[in-house]
Amino acid sequence: SQQDTEDPVLVLYRDTNGWCPFCERVWIALEHKGIPYKESLVNLQNKPQWYKDLVPTTLVPAVLFYNTNNDEPKRDVVWESMDILEALEERFPDTPRLFPSSDDGVDLERGMEVQSQVTMTGFAFQAAFRNATLTQDEKTQKKQAFKDALQTLNDEMMKGGGPFYFGSDMSVIDIMMAPILERWRYQMPL
Repeated sequence: SQQDTEDPVLVLYRDTNGWCPFCERVWIALEHKGIPYKESLVNLQNKPQWYKDLVPTTLVPAVLFYNTNNDEPKRDVVWESMDILEALEERFPDTPRLFPSSDDGVDLERGMEVQSQVTMTGFAFQAAFRNATLTQDEKTQKKQAFKDALQTLNDEMMKGGGPFYFGSDMSVIDIMMAPILERWRYQMPL
């Protein structure tokens, strides 16, 4: 773990219960990239005022970057998991890449589409079983759409030879999917 092993270059603000998939995305990326960081837990039920002042949305995750390259230290705050992942890629170019390019022989746009489809159909299926206004047929259709999206994800991963979406290298697709798939493994009535 890179947490607290070297002088941290950023602070990751995340939930106290460790169950937020968006926080987990950032945590996985930090560990994969080997970026030294400090972790600060935020109580989502009773957010401290200093956090509300620091992060306009008051949501987690957020990252506070330390920038000591100038004469005056500067601190930048980034929130929203995808924006944080992009900032990590930009600010730490000498670490393993999260966003492969077409020059690497991969189709990142297709991967993002597949990830989005799995996420959308999964949440729709999960919500369907709590929705008393849907018929059993509508619930079955949502379940099938989710299964189809999972099959597409599996087929696409097999093309790369695994164990990750694009083969042997972890990418933003894997980082975005892992926390959600982990939860659904235990929460979904498949």
